[in-house]
Amino acid sequence: MKPLNFRNQYVKFREGLETRANLEYNQVRELLKYWDGIQERTTKKAIKAMEENDRKKRPNKYN
Repeated sequence: MKPLNFRNQYVKFREGLETRANLEYNQVRELLKYWDGIQERTTKKAIKAMEENDRKKRPNKYN
């Protein structure tokens, strides 16, 4: 099974919205803003989980 490249899928989704979606300009902007927010929250959540895991495995690093 081929691994999913999230950033590449994100770019494809944005380009598809801008070029192929049969929506008005304001609707496209609203969807892009929503999608950017979701992507940003997902990134922050992943970074936080990685930091928590790192703190558990290497507690002396953060003292």
